[in-house]
Amino acid sequence: MQDALKQKILDHDRLVPRYTSYPTAPHFQPNFPESEYRDWLSTPLAQRERSLYIHIPFCTKMCYYCGCHTHITQKQERVVDYVDTLVAEAALVAGTLPPGTTISHLHFGGGSPTILEPAAFSRMMDRLRKTFIIDSNTRIEMEADPRHMGEARIATYAKNGVSRISLGVQDFDHNVLQAVNRPQPFYLSLEAVSLCRAYDIECINFDLMYGLPGQTVETIRNTCETALLLKPNRIAFFGYAHVPWMKKHMGMLQEDTLPDSSQRYDLFMAGRQIFLDAGYAPVGIDHFVKPSDSMNQALVNHTLRRNFQGYTTDNAPALIGLGASSIGAFPQGYAQNTADLKLYAQKVAEGRLPVSRGARCGRDDAIFASVIQELMCYLRADLQAFENRFSLPAGFFDESLARLAPLAADGLVEIDGKVVRIAPDCEQIARIAAHAFDQYAATQGQAARHSRAI
Repeated sequence: MQDALKQKILDHDRLVPRYTSYPTAPHFQPNFPESEYRDWLSTPLAQRERSLYIHIPFCTKMCYYCGCHTHITQKQERVVDYVDTLVAEAALVAGTLPPGTTISHLHFGGGSPTILEPAAFSRMMDRLRKTFIIDSNTRIEMEADPRHMGEARIATYAKNGVSRISLGVQDFDHNVLQAVNRPQPFYLSLEAVSLCRAYDIECINFDLMYGLPGQTVETIRNTCETALLLKPNRIAFFGYAHVPWMKKHMGMLQEDTLPDSSQRYDLFMAGRQIFLDAGYAPVGIDHFVKPSDSMNQALVNHTLRRNFQGYTTDNAPALIGLGASSIGAFPQGYAQNTADLKLYAQKVAEGRLPVSRGARCGRDDAIFASVIQELMCYLRADLQAFENRFSLPAGFFDESLARLAPLAADGLVEIDGKVVRIAPDCEQIARIAAHAFDQYAATQGQAARHSRAI
């Protein structure tokens, strides 16, 4: 029975987006007007809160699986100069916001934010607090490299209000880590977790990855069981996205060492079962959290969201991106900063917002984005409710339902009237189901820009 289900899922595997936005990033338009971005920032919304994403695009060594915008450097001066530019950008942005705007969530990503020395991180936080309203209610979270998590850094994070750390563990198998150019012995993760808890940073996330070279069901089980020894609050169990046409360093991975779709399915299901057996609650397509975690509560309360950082409890009406390549999300659409570090610094020095690409979202975009969000977060979407909410004609979703028909015929998606559900044990099909509601899917070259779903 399980083998038959697996084969049906694999038969539908294809290249599709991860749907952390809609429209997806490949459909952002170049030369997005700075004036329009300013208008979005300055528009008053019913809620005063905004969230911030801050991108630190530097690492000390390139991991071959990395899909992020990052640069390799050993020079702390280069990173500090970049942060000086970033806080200058923050001042430009803050000057456009409606009076009284507060920051509800602050998330540091990269690259590796932990590349910053403790004193530099403190200076950055001090300047951000003088620029924005960041108070005791602000949730401050950061992505972290276990190889850069000594006591001085962790003490600094705690002092500056960081309440959640996401450790980029990826795997605990030495051979797998060696193959992806990420030497990272287990004791580094153990020490990082222990120090975080010693400094009262109790919310610990692990990022694990399947689909890496040399992984087997046995090695992935060992990795997942080892991760559980450290009792993380959340585990993000991502599938490696092999896109060497976008990230040339991925070409360093030998294709014949990468698990194929069938093996990737087995890897995910093996890890999934270990997390479920340990009492973790499944969230969306690839997260597993302790039942007491706020993400599980968001799932139950129907307040879970998905953005460029993955699943989140952040419900601010707008996300502001700071730093090179960062993306902001607004009711009107998306705005992305230039990824070119030199151009980024030049624009900020001239007093200009460094936006380069963007996407305006019309009414239909908002409708389909909401449906896709429902499917990706809750593995279910009530299309009748959307028709009622937006006063849509009865056949508005007919084309999407027709595209879902093959999945429904194989029992991977259940359609009950106008309620669409991902079938049990089929969460990996969610991206493919969401693709049925993607009105940009027919664009030429779209498939070549994405990784496979399974």
